[in-house]
Amino acid sequence: MKLPKSYYDDINTAISVRQMPSTSFSFTKKKGWIYINHLASGHYFSFFRKKSVEISTLNHQWEDKETFRTKLHGGAVEEKSNWRDVMDSFREWLEGIQ
Repeated sequence: MKLPKSYYDDINTAISVRQMPSTSFSFTKKKGWIYINHLASGHYFSFFRKKSVEISTLNHQWEDKETFRTKLHGGAVEEKSNWRDVMDSFREWLEGIQ
């Protein structure tokens, strides 16, 4: 999965809003999952984005579909329907590590 610049910008904005230095985090990619590691605590937030194309049942046209999965350090995988939901989970995670 390639990380779109807008997603990267959203993540960095959320970090800076919490007044945390961006150098406290590292980004890695493993088997399609993006891992955001908090270096001091060793905890991570990860997400996976799946892009697909489906035929709409309403107008029988091809439609792009994007789904997400998130996983917190030691937690279960959760399905998310859009990027906004992923960012909400990321912000909650940031609050927990501060």
